[in-house]
Amino acid sequence: MDFRVIYYHRLSFPSGSGQTIAVIRDYFELSKHVGRVDLFYRAEAALATDDLAQALAAHGVQPTSAFALHCIPNGWFGKTRLRREVTQLVRADKTPVVIVVRAFAQAQAAIAIRTLVDQPTVRVVMELHENPFPYLRWQEMGRRFKAAVSRQRSKWIYTNIDAAVCTAQPQIAYFQALSKSKTPTWLYPNGYPDLLFETDTTDQSRPNDGRFHLAYAGRLSAWKNPEVMMAALQYLPKQFVLEIAGGRLGEDDATRAALAQKAAEIGVAERVTYHGFLDPVKVPDFLRAADCLILPLGNTLEARLFTSPIKLFEYAASGVPMVVTRHPSTESLVQDGKQALMVPPDQPSALARAVKRIAEDRALAEGMAGNAKAWVADYRLDRRAQSYRTKMETLFY
Repeated sequence: MDFRVIYYHRLSFPSGSGQTIAVIRDYFELSKHVGRVDLFYRAEAALATDDLAQALAAHGVQPTSAFALHCIPNGWFGKTRLRREVTQLVRADKTPVVIVVRAFAQAQAAIAIRTLVDQPTVRVVMELHENPFPYLRWQEMGRRFKAAVSRQRSKWIYTNIDAAVCTAQPQIAYFQALSKSKTPTWLYPNGYPDLLFETDTTDQSRPNDGRFHLAYAGRLSAWKNPEVMMAALQYLPKQFVLEIAGGRLGEDDATRAALAQKAAEIGVAERVTYHGFLDPVKVPDFLRAADCLILPLGNTLEARLFTSPIKLFEYAASGVPMVVTRHPSTESLVQDGKQALMVPPDQPSALARAVKRIAEDRALAEGMAGNAKAWVADYRLDRRAQSYRTKMETLFY
């Protein structure tokens, strides 16, 4: 059964956002299994064909006839333009259509489009990510009225969509409590682009400088708590150094200055190296050159319950041992001592002890790396896309 998938969101593209990169990779894989996938990006003007192909190639993707990116120009009425474009696409195609959303405003708009076009083969699927239940944040802040209003809005939306994609196991219970289990829930954590990790182009020898290289690749948002990695260096011998790559595209200078200032405050300035933002296709080589990979997370609602860290899957695919913050979100994916060493949040001394254990017990380190690589095979994007397509098809029966 062929059907069309429309991703109702204006992506920032080209982008250094891990979320945007994941969306493009995910839906490119999905386009191989459905009739067509349509995505939208915002820019001053539409990219020329060659520029679009080059930007996609940096994400490990190639344009095809089944995978289309449409430009929604920057400026006023962007949301209106997006809604109009989606409505036209839905009306123009008599094949079944799945509109995928990831935010409440988009969900409301997609539900309205489904009603407006009055076609029996239009479905709305919502993907839940780091902030799927805003009322919980208002509750934490003691804003009871705000929380009540937010909860009712969430309940209405989650009851009126056709299916929800939960990216973290703890999301399911909260979702079902709101929708009263009437709306199907599918669990699809993030995955990794298997093709990028199948080809190893790194120098076969890690840096032979007598140092033990810790590494982190990804965004440096506060809730991801990157500072704990630098703080952990205080509890480790001086041969332990930290390599960081990522941040925001185009902000390398500001990020480098901020990291240098923080490292100096902690007293580890000579042991922290920032490599800037890396093209996504270069991330696998950066990870494989490390001795140990660190996945820090803060003690926030997003981190504790709702994140599905893309880094976790890419770290596992790299074949390098890793230390991961222990939260319900991560414990639903990997086990302490089997695929990774897990440590409590905001405890740099505990993180340092786990790193030192990996450095000293190579049998443990190699065993966990091998287990992680075997575990993550189930989260390859091609497998995820095939399963996702099968689930979407059930919406039309």
